Amino acid sequence: MARTSQSAAKRGGCVKKPLATQSPGDRVEGPFDATAFLPPRVSAMRDLILAAVDAHDTELLRPAVERNETLPIFGRGEEQPKRFADVIEALKKRSHDGKGQEILSLLQAIFAQPFARLTQGSSVTYVWPYAALKPDWPSNPDARLALLRCVRFTHLDSLTLDRVGIGADGTWHFFWAG
Repeated sequence: MARTSQSAAKRGGCVKKPLATQSPGDRVEGPFDATAFLPPRVSAMRDLILAAVDAHDTELLRPAVERNETLPIFGRGEEQPKRFADVIEALKKRSHDGKGQEILSLLQAIFAQPFARLTQGSSVTYVWPYAALKPDWPSNPDARLALLRCVRFTHLDSLTLDRVGIGADGTWHFFWAG
């Protein structure tokens, strides 16, 4: 990933970065603001995640995670929990405050953003924020500020957006910076 200094963002410059998860045949649709565009299973997973956010309780993310057959991707290497039982502790450890509140704040900011519909072959994933799939940061200062809320403290130097992907079948695929 390309790194960009904070000063470029302060000057209103664009952050250019390649997206490793996209290939030439992929199709990105959006941005969509209205959740009415979401399939019911995607909407249900989003609501389950946001219930934990609204309750300010990282432990309440467990039902969303355990609804999957496989673990969502939460990070690379040691950041990725190996078992369902380890997920909440891993998210707390990843959180700047050690309690998971940064994670909940990120999820709230991410789901407040417009989303994209990413089609890769026959697979469809709904991705928040839409801007994570586009190489340029918006020129509007309010939109840039909203996107900065989707960046973990530890990623401020690279302005790497955290993102969430939920498959059309309601499977939580990922929550990570990439």
